[in-house]
Amino acid sequence: LQIERSVEFLGARYDIPKIMSGLDLLVLPSIGREAFGRVIIEAGASGVPVVATAIGGAVEIIENAHTGILVRPGDMIEMVNSIIRVLKDRELSKGLAMEARKKVEREYSLIKMAEDTIKVYDEAYKKKSILVIKLGAIGDVILIVPSLRLLRNNFPDAHISVLIGPESRHVLKNCPYIDELILYDRKGRDRGLKGLFKTAGILRRKNFDMSIDFQNNRISHAISWLGAIPERFGYYNGSGKLSFFVNKGVRYLDIRAAPLAEQFRILKSIKINTVGASAYLEIWPSREDFLYVDNLLKDAWVSDSQTLVGINIGSSPRWETKRWPLKKFANLSDMLAEKDIRVVLTGSKDAAGAAEDFMKISTVKPVNAVGRTSITQLGALMKRCRVFLTGDSAPMHVASSMGIDFIALFGPTDPARHFEPTEKGVVVRKDFKCSPCYKSKCRRNVCMENISVEEVYKLIMERIGTQGYKRLQDVT
Repeated sequence: LQIERSVEFLGARYDIPKIMSGLDLLVLPSIGREAFGRVIIEAGASGVPVVATAIGGAVEIIENAHTGILVRPGDMIEMVNSIIRVLKDRELSKGLAMEARKKVEREYSLIKMAEDTIKVYDEAYKKKSILVIKLGAIGDVILIVPSLRLLRNNFPDAHISVLIGPESRHVLKNCPYIDELILYDRKGRDRGLKGLFKTAGILRRKNFDMSIDFQNNRISHAISWLGAIPERFGYYNGSGKLSFFVNKGVRYLDIRAAPLAEQFRILKSIKINTVGASAYLEIWPSREDFLYVDNLLKDAWVSDSQTLVGINIGSSPRWETKRWPLKKFANLSDMLAEKDIRVVLTGSKDAAGAAEDFMKISTVKPVNAVGRTSITQLGALMKRCRVFLTGDSAPMHVASSMGIDFIALFGPTDPARHFEPTEKGVVVRKDFKCSPCYKSKCRRNVCMENISVEEVYKLIMERIGTQGYKRLQDVT
């Protein structure tokens, strides 16, 4: 253009209409992302045509060749040609300026901008920001999924976050009902008062409107209060568990109630109708999880047609009393092998020793997946099993989430409080006066010892059915 000798830097000016009135063309040659592009609006209001790069806010304001000219960022030749074209073609220049003025009057008047700004603030005010607190183990987190689903259905536009421990984060990794996971590693990097206040600071900065505390302990009650959350829903236990921090509480009833029944009492206090609410559990294995399981089974020489029964031999390290004797698992595996049914062992890394002992006492070789799956990979693995056998542990809830037939062995704990009823699941429990005792150690452990291999085997075969498996010699 050869106009370098004609450039004048005006500095900070406030007489924009006066400056615009003397222009034939406004050029906005940005290569960085402009935000709103107010100068384009000012030019349009003043009847000045605009040539701008197609980036940032300019793209939203200018309709190319109608209310202005858009040029590819960094294309100097195209920019020069567009400038010359508009300056030489007076009809084009006049048409662009006229259409730009109409658009400004239609979409960017002071009244319209004020109304739109109020609308944004109104939407922000009405859009709830909700924090759900569940710091428990994997199985406990799976159990809040129906409540999360109900929350999303009742607050479709809300921003829903879940405060969760790192060990359970994979449970909700692909959850469609939430927007955000906030990790609170209270046994690791966030331990102690320093970690508590640090996490509370994160919550304060997020400006939550309400918290829903499904954890119900001192830490969860304190952290919602320290997070300056105005409405804090949860259980009120009198003076216990710092529950005076819960200002929208429902009184905790120490009764034998299924987990969801307890959660739904809290949701009712938020005016959520829980009548007829679906109680099914969910987790969300990814395509990669299913591919991983396919390869795991292929490496163990499992064919697509082979009937599999999953057996979870582990439990939490602190809950020895929940475990069925290993010898009984091995005997059951041998009995299933006689029907050409292959067993898949599952469990956390803590159960690796038990898996090795199982191999020594069993006469057949199972697929050993102990310590080799994440929680979502375990769900994908269960989909390949006809039946899954487990104690009162997280895999029980995973099996329920995957909609497969499963058998849950209960001893020291109460199924009325930990088993969410489903037609796919069956509980095996012996009625002893001492059960449930909630003891993590027991010399006799009669409640688990008295569950026989034969009754478990019978339940498995009933669920597989006489036509539910193929003998290996029948597979072509």
